[in-house]
Amino acid sequence: MFSLWALGFVLLIFGITTVCEPAGSNNNCHRKDCNGTWYDIKEATCCENRLHPGASLSCCGNEPYSPGTATCCKQQHRHTVTARVTQGLSEKVSSCCELKAYNPVNEICCQSTIIAKPSPMAECCGKGVYDVEKELCCGPISDKKILTRNSPDHVCCHQGQFNSKAECCCWKDDGAEIQPRNSSCCMQQEVSVMFSKEGSY
Repeated sequence: MFSLWALGFVLLIFGITTVCEPAGSNNNCHRKDCNGTWYDIKEATCCENRLHPGASLSCCGNEPYSPGTATCCKQQHRHTVTARVTQGLSEKVSSCCELKAYNPVNEICCQSTIIAKPSPMAECCGKGVYDVEKELCCGPISDKKILTRNSPDHVCCHQGQFNSKAECCCWKDDGAEIQPRNSSCCMQQEVSVMFSKEGSY
C-alpha cells in the first residue's frame, strides 16, 4: 500500500518537472495561448486576444503597459469598465483621479480635478484646495469658501469664522451669527450641548 502511494508521488513529481523542462529554446512553463498564437509570457503579453511584444508588461483593458513606468486607472459604470494608461508615473507611487493618474505627494484630486498641493497639509475644499494649518474651508457643501485663518482658535461659522475661545456661532432661524461667549444665545447653546452630553452616557 505504502509503496504504491510512494510510487505515485514520485511519478507526480517527475511528471511536473518533465512538463517544465525546456524544449529547445522555449520553456513550456512560461508559454500561453493568445487567440491561437503561443507566446512566452516573459517576452510578450496578451491583452484582450491581441499579442504585444515586450518584457514585464501588464494589461490595461486592451492596452499593454509597464507598471514600473506607467499607471492603469479604471472606472466602472454599471457593467462597463473603462481603463486608461498614464505614462511616466509608476503604479508604486501613484493614485487615480478617475481615469488620470497623479502623484499624491505633491498633488491632490478634488472633484475629479488634479491640483498641485500648496502644502503637505492640503485638503480639498469643493473644487479647490486649502492648507488646513493656515486656512479654513467654510460653508455648505454646494458653496464652500476658503478663508485665511485668523488664528489657530478660529473655526467656521457658516461662510465666516470666529474665535472659539471668545465667541460662538449662534444659529437662528434666519441663519448664523457670531456673538460673544457671554451672550444669551451662546450660553443657551452651551447648556444644550451640556445636557446632550449628559444624556449620551
